[in-house]
Amino acid sequence: MIVQRRRLRPWYTVAMRTALTLLALGALTTGVVLSSLPSAASEWPTHFCSTIIPPTHPGSCEVQLGARIPDLRREKIIVFGVIGDMGTGEPEQFVVADALSAMCLQRRCQFLISVGDNLYNGPTRLDDPRLQSWFEKPYGKLDLPFWMSLGNHDWYGDPTMEIRYTGVASRRAKGPYWFMPGPAYRIPKLPGFLQLVAIDTMSMEKGLDAGLKDQKLLLDVALPPAGDAAARTWTFLYGHHPIRSSGAHGDTAEVESFLKPWLDGARVDGVFFGHDHHQEHYDFGLAQVFIQGASGQIRQRMFDGERRRCSSTAQRDCSRWSALRLGFSIVTVTAESLVVTYFRIDEATRTAAVDYEYETRRDALFARQKPQ
Repeated sequence: MIVQRRRLRPWYTVAMRTALTLLALGALTTGVVLSSLPSAASEWPTHFCSTIIPPTHPGSCEVQLGARIPDLRREKIIVFGVIGDMGTGEPEQFVVADALSAMCLQRRCQFLISVGDNLYNGPTRLDDPRLQSWFEKPYGKLDLPFWMSLGNHDWYGDPTMEIRYTGVASRRAKGPYWFMPGPAYRIPKLPGFLQLVAIDTMSMEKGLDAGLKDQKLLLDVALPPAGDAAARTWTFLYGHHPIRSSGAHGDTAEVESFLKPWLDGARVDGVFFGHDHHQEHYDFGLAQVFIQGASGQIRQRMFDGERRRCSSTAQRDCSRWSALRLGFSIVTVTAESLVVTYFRIDEATRTAAVDYEYETRRDALFARQKPQ
């Protein structure tokens, strides 16, 4: 079901017009990067706030959310968790949540990202009790922000409610803070060596004009250009439908086609996806694909991971590793290095153990991305 556009709040309309006007005038001379906000007449959900417009603007997330956004710009090491397809409310979600909480506390996660399907057949109203019982309760031990993205099951409800829930969660004294400033956004207040941008793959798959237009502008503005800037910055996207997958849903051609300019331009180092209920590291060539769709349930009706498995270290566009078992990921990033660790869950003990680890250095990955 595609939801109808809500009426924009007055401050939001002003923010949108201001950003569009300044961008049209080429207002980049101050070093502040501006982006348009969603078009007025569209089926794409509204933003709660913008992570692109200047932080002092009334429509910015810094104003709307204030101190709830952790300022990590001076940190030398960033550690964050990755979960996906978790919003089932089934016992498996709570088992994974317990193991995730323990491991994130041990490894000192600073935030988490979700690759979608936050609530199956998502909420249609802001007081949907599942927002508490399927999010606040299972992850209640983590007093951390969860930067969420939309999956297809979130769209089956009203995705605007998940965006508006950002404002509700931000008012709590402590606990897991649900942050979804909009259907696509970049995480603010990260160190200069890291960019994380949430994307809405549903609008890519369904061809929603406003979603495609605004995400193109977001990616053009938010991602560093190829060359020296890209060499100094780890750049990751995260969303739902994977461009490559060994799972039941398989590849998503529409998402690959939309992202192709930024992937081919070596402006993206990796993309975190979900949708298929398994875990996988897929070597796409210029960018790495990390699938984490096993945080709530797994599906038995998959798997061609063996057929797509890489036959050598030199091979590209193939699966480096895949597993059909419950789990989550933790990513550790410094200016020089990246480690993506996949965890499996022991359901009997509700604990996690390392299942697979991918490690690389910034200079090595950048050298690989250079035209041959």
